[in-house]
Formats: sequence, structure tokens, C-alpha cells
Amino acid sequence: MDKIYFVIPALALFSDLLLKRFISGNWAVATQYGLAVIVLVWISLANRNKEVPRPSATASRMNFFVYYLIIAYCIAAMTSFNVPLSYSLTHVLYICIPLLYIPVISRRCAEFDMAKLINIFLLLMIPINIAGLIQYTIDPGFLISAAYNEEGGIVFHNSYQDIFLRYPSIFVSADRYSAVGLVQFYFAIILLWASTNKTRNMRRWIYFNLISSVAALIIAGARSRMFIILLLIILMGLSVLLYRTPLLSLRTIYKKSARARLIILTVGIFIIVYGSGLLKRLEDFPALGFFITSIREGDAKDRVQDYISESAVSGEISLAGEGLGSLGLGGKPAERGITSLWIECGLIGGSLILIGFCGITFILALQSLRAFIRGRPVEVCIFALPAMVLVAGLLAGLTAVFELSLGILLMCAIAGVIKQLPLSADHGVQTRFVRG
Repeated sequence: MDKIYFVIPALALFSDLLLKRFISGNWAVATQYGLAVIVLVWISLANRNKEVPRPSATASRMNFFVYYLIIAYCIAAMTSFNVPLSYSLTHVLYICIPLLYIPVISRRCAEFDMAKLINIFLLLMIPINIAGLIQYTIDPGFLISAAYNEEGGIVFHNSYQDIFLRYPSIFVSADRYSAVGLVQFYFAIILLWASTNKTRNMRRWIYFNLISSVAALIIAGARSRMFIILLLIILMGLSVLLYRTPLLSLRTIYKKSARARLIILTVGIFIIVYGSGLLKRLEDFPALGFFITSIREGDAKDRVQDYISESAVSGEISLAGEGLGSLGLGGKPAERGITSLWIECGLIGGSLILIGFCGITFILALQSLRAFIRGRPVEVCIFALPAMVLVAGLLAGLTAVFELSLGILLMCAIAGVIKQLPLSADHGVQTRFVRG
């Protein structure tokens, strides 16, 4: 079982490097997902003779909606008569294989060591981030595969004022590099939340990975994922300021809570940066400049409004749809997640699938809201981040959520977190799975 904790992050991080450089893209993707299924079977067989504790109420509800969503997708695939069966099944596997990690880990895995998985992943991210820094500062062609596009993997992105480059590190896609950067940020936050004995070295390790993850997002030029982190920081700050400040003085909070110190320090840095004019210096970095200008010009707001308006049900949507997998490339989910669901699955099938996604999102959002009300800022991030990623995927495209680089790691994290919830979630999170 210990090998699992290395195989999962290695599969998510290095399968592109090892497979897509030597075999065709379709076969590489098929091999990746075949290996992911083998890992699922491996986890189940390794725990077949072990007694698994009864899952918490939250875990049971999460598993219900995962199973429901898988069944809804399978029904949609079996009723897509106008689409090649291979396309429909590919679409189902693309979504459902990562999702299956939630029930397999929470129901079949007696002792899932989330701390070990996280630390191995963070260690494996070190050479990836080094490669990204070398590409960004020294050699743009360092370890870049030409499989992504004719420029050798570098994406030329048009900003408001100029053109800047997006670097994919060792991957064939800059988006994939930003995805693992977001996972690195999320895993570092989980360590901050779950560590029962935060030694000085542990704190340094956490802060090192937080900084490295932000650097990866800047190098990859991922506006949407930087926007998610910005929203999380705002929510975490409000959780402290609105629900703890009226009860205790800021001095008392600062002395007693390391998490509150982190939030107060973040807010202080923001005020200093904004007030001293350093914000304009940050705009010298092309990706950050694009991100800051997007917020200032209201581009992010406009894009979200466009996604929402496009996701609305129109009179052109049929009851049965064109068939699951009819829009995407080779069965992969298409862009504009909700819009493509209406077109492919129709009003009936699309509604059934959306119920499953809404159920998973609601469970995560409810846990985050409880943490927000109780003034637990880091716990807010633990549950809000996957909910935000899933919502972003539904609006912009599910491919970015369920690719192995993000999908398996995110679902393992969700399973590991909800597995630690007490049987009565109303009492809050009491169990911690990381020691020093």
C-alpha cells in the first residue's frame, strides 16, 4: 500500500513527460487512464481484508452523489445513439475514473495516509518547479515537448497591452502546469490545516510550497486559477475579521492563532503593497500584469457573466440532445461545461447530470460555510477550493478539472479530507491526520 502514495502523484505529474513524447496522444491518454484504473483496483485489493470504519455523514452523502453522477453519465452514454460508442464511453471514463477515487478511498481504504501522499507530491514538485524557473529565466526551450503546438509547447497569450509567454514546465500544456501548481497550493494548505505538531521545519516546508505554487501559477500564466486563490484569500480574511474580531481583540487573536497571524499578515502585506505603489511594479511581470489589468478592467466579471448567460437553458435545447461526446475532441468533454451538457444530453440528461455536480458542490460549500461562520479560515479554503474548481469547470469546461494532472489529485484530497470528518459533522472537524 505504501507504493500507492508514490504512484498516484507520479502518474499525475510525469505521465505526460514519459508517455506523450513517445506515443501518440490518444494512446497516451488511454494508457494514463488505464493506469489510473489499475491504481483503483490496487487500493481495493490492498484493503480487502481490513475493517473500514463507518464513514461520516458528509462522506456518505458525497459518495451518494458520486455514484449518482456515474450512473447518470452511464445512462447518457448508453442512450447516445447518434454518437460513436467509443466517444461516449471515453467521455464517461474521463469524468468517472477520477471521481471513483472518492468512494474507493473513503469506503475501501482502511487507513489512507493523506500526509504521506501530500509530502511525496510536494517533493516531486521540486524538480518540476525548477524546470519551470529555468524555462522562465534562462532557456525557454528547456525540456519542452513540441507535441503541444508548433512553438514547442510555449503558448503566446495576448494581453491587453502586449503578448506574453506561458510556459508548460515539463508538460505539453501550460494549463496542466498551472493545474499542478494549484494542487501544490491546496496540499500546502491541507498541511497547514491538519498538522497537529507544527514544528519550525514543518512551517518552513509549508511556506516554501505556498511560494513555489504561486510562482508556478505566475509562470504558467493562469488567470482563472490565480483568481480562485485571490477569492480564497478574501474569504479567509473575512472569516477572521467578521467572526473573530468582535469577540477578541486583534492582539489576542495574533498571539493565540497561527492561522489568524497568517491572515493578518496577508492583509497587511496587501495594504502595504497597494498603498506604496508596489502594485504597479508587480505589473511588470507579464502574467501578473495581465491578471491585475483583467480585474481592473472588469474582464473577469464579464467572462463569468458570459459563462452564466451561455449556460442558461434556451429554446433551442432539445429533450434528448445530440448525444454524449458529440462536441468534444475524441470524446473528451467540450468547452463550456454546462452549455455542452445541454447540447449533448438535452434537457433531461443534462438536468440529471447537473444534479449530481450540484450535490457534490453543495456538500463542499456547506462545509466551507460552517468553517467560515466558526472563524476557521484555513478550513474555509480546504472545502471552498475544490468547490470553486468544480464550478469553474462547469462554466468553462470540465476537461481542466478531470484531467489526471488535477482530477485524481483533487479527488484524492477530497476523499482524504472528508474521511477525517467525525460521524456527526455538526460537531466540526476534530480529527487530524498529520503529525509534526
